[in-house]
Amino acid sequence: MYFLLFSNKLNDPGTIWSNVESVQLNDKTYNSQRLTFEANTGDAPDDWYIVYSDPHTHLIDYVAYIVTVNKSTEAAEADPHAIGYSNYKMIDGIPVAHNWEFYEWSSTNGLGKVIGDATIRSAKFVKTSPNTFDVPDGFIEK
Repeated sequence: MYFLLFSNKLNDPGTIWSNVESVQLNDKTYNSQRLTFEANTGDAPDDWYIVYSDPHTHLIDYVAYIVTVNKSTEAAEADPHAIGYSNYKMIDGIPVAHNWEFYEWSSTNGLGKVIGDATIRSAKFVKTSPNTFDVPDGFIEK
């Protein structure tokens, strides 16, 4: 779910951004920034992301990342991955990537082999009411 909402989470409280750098990733030049988190932010504040955005469209093309949930930072950094976002379509004026590819990744070699993919086929924003997320009467928590 985090990757679906990733572009909307970039300015969440507790995010720390590096300065923008121009970098090469698989023969294309991108704007790149490293995203880390303040202590006690989110479920895994030791995670980090490297965001590669197109310098012309400013859309995110790739995000390299580690996942530290249930493992040390060192173990997570030994197995980094990346996600590629493509086939952006406008939904209510907001660009949403409808194709994702997951890759092996390294800071020295860039994108490696594809290890998975996802396709968004039907996406829309829904109107909510003030009680949309209220717990219904009679709900039993187990």
